[in-house]
Amino acid sequence: MTTFLSLIFVIFFNVVLINSHEEGSQCPNFDGSTGICRVQTKCKWALDGLKNKQFTVRQLVQCGFQNRNVIICCKEDIPPRPDEINFQTTTRKHEAGDIVYTDDDDLQSIPKVPRKALQACDKIKKINLLGIDFHILNGNRTEVGEFPHQVVLGYLDEVDSTKGPSWDCGGSLISRNFVLTAAHCANSKQRQPKVILLGKTSLDNADDLDPTVIPVKDVILHPSYTSRQKYNDIALIEMNTPPSFEYTRTLRPACLYTKSTLLNEQAIITGFGIVEVQTRQKSTWMMKAFLRELPLEECRAKYLPTGLSKIPDNLRQTQMCATGATPDGSTIDACQGDSGGPLQIKEMVLADPFYTVVGVTSFGASCGSSIPGVYTRVSEYLDWIEQVVWPKAKVEI
Repeated sequence: MTTFLSLIFVIFFNVVLINSHEEGSQCPNFDGSTGICRVQTKCKWALDGLKNKQFTVRQLVQCGFQNRNVIICCKEDIPPRPDEINFQTTTRKHEAGDIVYTDDDDLQSIPKVPRKALQACDKIKKINLLGIDFHILNGNRTEVGEFPHQVVLGYLDEVDSTKGPSWDCGGSLISRNFVLTAAHCANSKQRQPKVILLGKTSLDNADDLDPTVIPVKDVILHPSYTSRQKYNDIALIEMNTPPSFEYTRTLRPACLYTKSTLLNEQAIITGFGIVEVQTRQKSTWMMKAFLRELPLEECRAKYLPTGLSKIPDNLRQTQMCATGATPDGSTIDACQGDSGGPLQIKEMVLADPFYTVVGVTSFGASCGSSIPGVYTRVSEYLDWIEQVVWPKAKVEI
């Protein structure tokens, strides 16, 4: 299977070598143009050109090495000389939201800057391109490191400090410092998450992965959330991330879904929750199950007879339902312990998978019920998430 892991390997041994240049210095490119020495994975021109087969790996010019990273001659960072700029202006009726530059009577329309969630996702995809040392009823075991954004919230016993953390809710890593989860997992003043466990597929170390545990710095509930109701059940947890923190094959963030519905895409739930209703047995290995979004009106009809007091308006547009079944007809459901965890879709960059979080696990009628589980719809809260996670103009992940 061809991945960018193999691409990076190929670059090591097949690029054209020139006298050693440091990153940021000018260099002669294979087409005679002047380039800038850049770490290969930060050169969009090279990544795009190879992907689109505009040139081959053998044509790339190598400047040298920085630690273990290959530095290549990158073309995209060179601004054109004034005599090379060819201004093409168009006159058209512009719409609100366009950024418009004027030059006498000519108008040149510049596309709107993508929202920060999309900018972050572009950077997350590039993490995958680096090839970094590459509660579920009726679910299946996940592979080690299969869902590298899945985290677990740890709660400490306030009375007995000798006890270890109780891992009772899930969440999704969406940046270096922030985890997305459910508000009801972080709302209790008597019992708030104190630590976050990242990069693990097993809670009993059966995955042989070194655990990463980071203290919680702050808990930010959605301003409209109240524990008396099930609406706006979404929160952000800021971690006290150490400077030494690095992404790995089994630990990296997920993208955020920006569309209003799933459009019949298959979704996946993951977590460490109850896997046996009668015994209340919890899984120590991360489980996964495949679901489909249920139309909101259909889901509302199923919840109407339940008379749940915490959804007095029935379900809102800010919520979504998903359901699934095994071949024998058993209901697939998220159960206690999976709260706050992701409902996600799997996407690909070339042959490398990444995940996009569509919903946050919120509640259900009961474990394994035929009534679908309810998730907080992430796309409805992007403005709030972006303001908290990426308050500055530059998006960092």
